[in-house]
Amino acid sequence: MGKLTHRIRRSLATKLSLGIVLMAVPVFVISVGLLFAQSLYNLKEETEGRAASTLKTMELRKAAFVSTVETATNSSDWLIKEFMQPDLLLELTRRVVMLNANVDGCSITLEPDVLPQAGRYFSAYSVRAGDSVTTVRKGSYDSYAKIWYRTPKKTGQACWVGASYCKPFYDDNGKLLGVIATELSAKRLAEAVDEGKAYADSKMKIGHYYRLAGLILILILLGLLLILLFTRKIVDYAIRPLRDLLEQTQRMAEGDYSQQIAYTVKGDVVSRLQDSFARMQASLNKHVSDIQHMNEEMSRRNDELAQARKLVEASVNQKTAFVQDVSHQIRTPLNIIMGFSQVLCDSGNDLSAREVKQLTTLMDRNTKLLNRMMMMLLDSSDLGLSEEMKSQKEELVQVNRIARESISNVYAQFPDSSIAYATSLSDQFSLRTNKTYLIYSLGELIYNAAKYSDGQHIILRVVKFGKMVRFVVEDKGPGINYAYRKQMFVPFTKVNSLSEGLGLGLPLTKRHAQNLGGDLMLDTSYIEGCRMILELPV
Repeated sequence: MGKLTHRIRRSLATKLSLGIVLMAVPVFVISVGLLFAQSLYNLKEETEGRAASTLKTMELRKAAFVSTVETATNSSDWLIKEFMQPDLLLELTRRVVMLNANVDGCSITLEPDVLPQAGRYFSAYSVRAGDSVTTVRKGSYDSYAKIWYRTPKKTGQACWVGASYCKPFYDDNGKLLGVIATELSAKRLAEAVDEGKAYADSKMKIGHYYRLAGLILILILLGLLLILLFTRKIVDYAIRPLRDLLEQTQRMAEGDYSQQIAYTVKGDVVSRLQDSFARMQASLNKHVSDIQHMNEEMSRRNDELAQARKLVEASVNQKTAFVQDVSHQIRTPLNIIMGFSQVLCDSGNDLSAREVKQLTTLMDRNTKLLNRMMMMLLDSSDLGLSEEMKSQKEELVQVNRIARESISNVYAQFPDSSIAYATSLSDQFSLRTNKTYLIYSLGELIYNAAKYSDGQHIILRVVKFGKMVRFVVEDKGPGINYAYRKQMFVPFTKVNSLSEGLGLGLPLTKRHAQNLGGDLMLDTSYIEGCRMILELPV
């Protein structure tokens, strides 16, 4: 101890260093402590203010989401009672989902036997899937046992069940008709809440710590100027962690986040600054990861948009091709009719009765062909579909009489054809169906058989198959190509784009058959030509 005291006394640099340090330490410690305490106080006040503001904003956004869902549900109440039809109820649930971005799904479930024409049970449901909305009718799905249906039915009032707003609706006599349930979009609500995250708090903390670090650096520099060379080693030791942080932050600025800043167990200011930088780096890593995820999601969305654009372009091209094809199909019989009309006008009495009959027969055939195409186009439109859905399906129709009438209609178009008829049913056997659509469907099948086969080996068979009546149209010809079979019931699809026709015959026939409660099928086991089977319920 004596030697050490003697050395200090003999060394002026050591005494000055110790004297300066002894004077600077209290001032430095008090200044840094006050500075740090003030920073913490300011940081706390600002953080609490921002947190309160963010919380209030989130509550307002949540209330807006809830209000939107309730308004969309309540505004649909009178529409349900006004338009109590299956198709309109399906469209109503679809409109609720499409017109309200905060809604993920909408369900309208009716009490049993409210809509007899739709069956005992009816439930319309629309759900958002990405950018599209899918609308379905639930079959025998037991909605009545679900809590979202039982709760409003029991209380008689609208209420929230989980994320769904459920409301019962009644007729003018107070009788319960059903329940409408609208599902809040949890994803949209989460996105709205995420938008309110106070990321600024992190930036605020970093800014305060940066200012605190700047003041510390200034104090250290002043200390360095006062101590100069006498305290160089001490200063170098004191700022070594800051130098390490500087090197790491420089690597971070260059995009290298591989080396993690270590946390310390010391409690000094420099150590806390190092811990702050470590937390900042972790936060930056998280944000960079989130940004990468967002970029990947945007890339996926761009791919989906590109695919959707291709589908739209394909649809536009298909529409253009269809318009061109329709124009050609209509122009051909029109030109024939106009040409023969001009021949009749110009020739006058120069033509023989046989020639006049031939011309008028050709004109009549092309007129019927043109009328057939026009009726197909009308039938394939929304108006045609609506009329079909509302058509009477309880007409009592004699099966054999309708079959023979359909064959007679085809003979008018193909007089040289040979069409046989075989039936296992009596002439008094009748079906309850729609006469117009049945005649159309049978006529279309026989027409195709006469048009695309040799026209001499066509037969229409009628048999009873269980609870169904089968109309089997069979011919001997090239049949239907295997590659075309998957698309044969798709509207506006033809085997050959240059062939006659609109590509609507089989699709419309299948639609009519299904609307009448049956179906249209291709017998793939028949290889000598084509065999189509039309089934209708007895």
